[in-house]
Amino acid sequence: MVGQRSGPNWTLLRLRAQWLGPLFERVARVVAASERTAGAMAGVQRVDVLRTGLETDVLEVMPLGAGCEVGRSCCIVKFKGKTVLFDCGVHPAYSGLASLPFFDAIEPDQIDLALITHFHLDHCAGLPYLLERTNFNPKARIFMTHPTKAIYKALLSDFVRVSHSGGSTNANAALYNEQDIDRTMDRIETVDYHQEMNIAGIRFWAYNAGHVLGAAMFLIEIAGVRVLYTGDFSRLEDRHLKEAELPPFETDVLIVESTYGTQVHEPRKIRESRFTQKVAQIVRRGGRCLLPVFALGRAQELLLILDEFWEAHPDLQHVPIYYASALAKRCMSVYLTYINMMNDSVRKRYDVSNPFAFKFVSNLKSIEHFSDTGPCVVMASPGMLQSGLSRQLCERWCTDKRNGILLCGYAVDGTLAKHIMTEPASITRQDGKEVPLRCSVDYITFSAHSDFIQTKGFIEALRPSNIILVHGQVDEMGRLRAALEAEFNKQASVTALKNAEAFISAPLSLNAGGDVAQVPMTSTADPLATGEKPQSDPLTTIAMSAVDGALGGLGYITPAGAKDPLLSSGHPVDHPLRDIRIFCPKNTETVPLEFRGEKVGKAISVLPKRKLETGMSVSGMMIRQDFHHTLLKPSDLHRYTNIKVSRIGQRQVVPLTGTWEALKLHLCSLFETVEELDGNDGCRPGLLLANRNIILTCVPEKSQSAVETSQGPSTSAFGPQAHVIIEWRANYATDMIVESVASMCVNGSLENDKIHRAVGIDKIPVLRTSEKNDSRQVLPSNALGITDADLNQTLEITRKMLAQVFGPLLVNEDHDKKSKLVVDFFDVEIDHDSGMVACEDPKVRDRVWMALRRIHSVVYPIPDYYCDCCDCGE
Repeated sequence: MVGQRSGPNWTLLRLRAQWLGPLFERVARVVAASERTAGAMAGVQRVDVLRTGLETDVLEVMPLGAGCEVGRSCCIVKFKGKTVLFDCGVHPAYSGLASLPFFDAIEPDQIDLALITHFHLDHCAGLPYLLERTNFNPKARIFMTHPTKAIYKALLSDFVRVSHSGGSTNANAALYNEQDIDRTMDRIETVDYHQEMNIAGIRFWAYNAGHVLGAAMFLIEIAGVRVLYTGDFSRLEDRHLKEAELPPFETDVLIVESTYGTQVHEPRKIRESRFTQKVAQIVRRGGRCLLPVFALGRAQELLLILDEFWEAHPDLQHVPIYYASALAKRCMSVYLTYINMMNDSVRKRYDVSNPFAFKFVSNLKSIEHFSDTGPCVVMASPGMLQSGLSRQLCERWCTDKRNGILLCGYAVDGTLAKHIMTEPASITRQDGKEVPLRCSVDYITFSAHSDFIQTKGFIEALRPSNIILVHGQVDEMGRLRAALEAEFNKQASVTALKNAEAFISAPLSLNAGGDVAQVPMTSTADPLATGEKPQSDPLTTIAMSAVDGALGGLGYITPAGAKDPLLSSGHPVDHPLRDIRIFCPKNTETVPLEFRGEKVGKAISVLPKRKLETGMSVSGMMIRQDFHHTLLKPSDLHRYTNIKVSRIGQRQVVPLTGTWEALKLHLCSLFETVEELDGNDGCRPGLLLANRNIILTCVPEKSQSAVETSQGPSTSAFGPQAHVIIEWRANYATDMIVESVASMCVNGSLENDKIHRAVGIDKIPVLRTSEKNDSRQVLPSNALGITDADLNQTLEITRKMLAQVFGPLLVNEDHDKKSKLVVDFFDVEIDHDSGMVACEDPKVRDRVWMALRRIHSVVYPIPDYYCDCCDCGE
């Protein structure tokens, strides 16, 4: 596989040209092709230079939102027929359907699992729409942590209220209602940190992400391939939350946020000092300080800082601090409930008192309850000033130069918060009027998103093979990718070049049989400078893949005869010298990643005791569960699996048209072992067939012709008036044998006078054939009480069942007993009289014929006179 990588160092290639010689032109073509694919994710080409012959599977990652943007986080991962959805949010800069992820790029009914990382609207507010307004898979499972589910309901209810009240920029922005949210609550399940779950073959774990209370990063594993989705995370502990955890497993694919790109956050103490001094400066000059924040998350952090600062400065205690969020007040009980998920500092304070019972902070219900007189500090939502109370206060206070706005979180392009950071002369109010912007605007980030230092350290610890950047603006994402390339791939490329130079002096080979070329060892001049053709040393060879490895690609080299560590592992994902592949996909753009590996299965109690040899056959039952294979004996199923073995015993009574002795003679001529059960001690005579799995018992006709002897019933009495009871253990072999035995017994059985009397027939017409001079009696269509109405009803049922399987069905206008279907673009015609199926494609024909046969087995049961529930039996 060849993925994207940075451009090659042509100076180094020039210095190595004297050794690479005839391979140089081929290398240049490979490099040129690699450069053409750089920056075009959809055009990434992957070449299997290993040619291992191992099974190759493609894992697909597609962002439906947050691809080269911040907002509406939503990401799809597909692998081995499984589909996982990470997050489902809305974009804060848009409203209505435009704010949703691009659901039209997927089939929602194919999603097996949905994992929501935290309760912010840009990560979870699209979930009710997906579940209730699309064809979302009703069997799919949805998981989030306990605090996330507890706050999810209140946060989305407030979101719906604002949307319906017209507070949004679009009056028709409501995507769903309160009832939709209630229905999603019934489907959402909770998961604890570090708890291992297994859903339909998908294993996953949740780890603390440190972003907000209950935020989680999810690690999933499908068929041995691990994908880590970080969501929003922070590796820095703050005043109430722990830092993000590092999963203890190796990761093949890392889907990580790039919100701040290469930016580095200030140290916490410096940041807090700047924040408190700025707030104090605004109120001391007689101004009003507006802090736009999200209702939950960073708001609690800032309240802890302000309350502590007011406590230490008595001269500010006369200035009120308002927290304008009824939602946060309702959700504060959730914070107290899950206090054990916070850091040690908060837990220790909670042992003494409630750390969130603020001394100098008051709750503000609405702007109607606000007395706007004198200096004050107001913390209001939303954090990006797109609507709500924070927008109203911004429009009211922005004209006074004494006032100030302090932005403490990330602002998305297209929002008012992002706009005022550019210090415009005026802003547009919600009613369309322009007002001057005279107040101070400052940006001091308290955003709990990972910066470059945190992201780089996280990647160094995990060392994934593939990195997919999401949740970042195009410029920030590009800078982060370039920095990561320089940080990780430059060192890997230099190491690969040094190793390639060292291996030149020894015979090398490609384990999987790649193209081999001669390596020049005698020429010391630079062929590019002299124009001479380099000489080749036939004693030294190097595989083409070694050149690709020297360029930082995916090929690799090993000394001749050495064991390949990748092939021996059975999971060749990435060589230690290879680059980490980094992708920056846009929305709805698929990133395909190939993973190769052998299928490995466990064998339990089926291997022979002697030494195993190549080509030795081993038999048993193969059990596949969650991509794991186990070979064992059928008798051990109940011991090693939750599968139980059931044996079905069947019993059928058929009329015997010939004599018992004749039947026995026929069976002995057909089967090797036929055991006879004598009729002594009053028992009926019988036969044992197929290793005693089939028992035949003869039952005489209850008439005076049955002769009793002192030794039991006479076998001569079992003539044409007798019946045979067939009992057997059902399996493929015995079922076929029973069919042949029953055919022997009932051949011509309709001539039996007793059946004639049972159905009330005095005379049965004779059907004669032209080729043979034989005849056989047949029953008229209504002989068994079957009417045309019954037949028509059965035909209608058959057609309905066929339509359920194959789609719409048409009745032939010329023949009402024929139907037409279209299956896989092939026309299919069914004759219900003869049971024949006609189609150009034999596979489609066989599928329809098998379905028709199974339907007939349901709608045409065995007649009563072939059972022992009436006087035809015992």
